[in-house]
Amino acid sequence: MDSCLRALGTGLLLCAWVGIGAAQEPVRIGVLLPYTGVYAVQAQDNTRGLFVKDYETAHGSLPSRYSETGYTGAQLIVRAVQLLAGNLKDREAVGGALRKAAGQIESPRGPVKLDKYGQVIPTIYITRTERKEGKLVNSVVDEIPNVTQESTWGWWMKDAAK
Repeated sequence: MDSCLRALGTGLLLCAWVGIGAAQEPVRIGVLLPYTGVYAVQAQDNTRGLFVKDYETAHGSLPSRYSETGYTGAQLIVRAVQLLAGNLKDREAVGGALRKAAGQIESPRGPVKLDKYGQVIPTIYITRTERKEGKLVNSVVDEIPNVTQESTWGWWMKDAAK
């Protein structure tokens, strides 16, 4: 019988394992998970590829979801402040500027779209842990675009109507 540890979790589990590096070398190659975050390093396009290359050059490791969300969040804030010409006194105006900024920045995750509640509408990546060029990576094998919190409400609020 295989003596490996069976684990159940979201893609965040392997994102952290793979992103942290050598301490997690025992990660089981071939694990297939839905990555419920909004960023997968291996989902490549020109913007993402440049971010990954620049990050790896600067830090010696692949970026994690936290690297990307910090980078994207900073871009949103800078663009919103620019749209408001630095006037952050009106809370409603700041919220509106952040929503407007979402469609104007170049994010490593691709276009940033927000729902009416201000939540990101992400692509869910189905990933498999693999070793490529001597590194553990979460390779994208499929994706589910435009997943909104409202699209999941029917499932997790199914008992609310009772």
